[in-house]
Amino acid sequence: MEEPLEFIEDEMSIKAKDKSDYFKIKYYKDEKYFFSKSAYTRFTKAVEQLVYTAPEYSAYIAFLKNSVKLDHCMILSGINDDKAEIEMHHGPILTLHDYVIITLEYFLKTKKPTSTFLVAKEILKDHQNNIIQVVMLSKTMHQLVTAKKLIIPLEMAWGSLDNYLYKYQEYVPEEIMNKINDYKRLCDENKLEDNKFIKLNKQVTDWNTKVVELIQKDN
Repeated sequence: MEEPLEFIEDEMSIKAKDKSDYFKIKYYKDEKYFFSKSAYTRFTKAVEQLVYTAPEYSAYIAFLKNSVKLDHCMILSGINDDKAEIEMHHGPILTLHDYVIITLEYFLKTKKPTSTFLVAKEILKDHQNNIIQVVMLSKTMHQLVTAKKLIIPLEMAWGSLDNYLYKYQEYVPEEIMNKINDYKRLCDENKLEDNKFIKLNKQVTDWNTKVVELIQKDN
């Protein structure tokens, strides 16, 4: 497992420390900076880390659990924080990494001052505006979904993908738009219904059934 990045801020830059050494990331970047694949990857990973560790991120999860009452697993509705930790999953279509890519594209194309902090701040604001789709899942279900062994209906997610695309439609890369359309088509073809989930094949179906039965038995 990769060690998390450690961030130290000063007036003009942010220093990030990985397992090897500190490296400096200047606040404002232009498109030329991202010509380097390694620089692009480093920047997007730093943004993700900032989002995950931000107080606003934890506060948003608390808001969903306490105010919206999304305090249970959306697949196994009988599982809540009292029985197993409920985690927030970005999905069912777009990952946090996808949101970082789109937001970065938005910053660059609109010539906004671009830094890891500003991009992360925009993503956190989009969470607070409820335009980023998330699903609350128990840890086991989260692992299955992340491993693409379960498909979640769009209706199960919290957050408006339509409103998100309205804001960012000009900045969504083709491969991510294809990902969105493919998932929607898959849902239509399988006629997924609210509060249901489908399995990708019979072997996974049988295995998932046993996993669910075991979880329900234990709880």
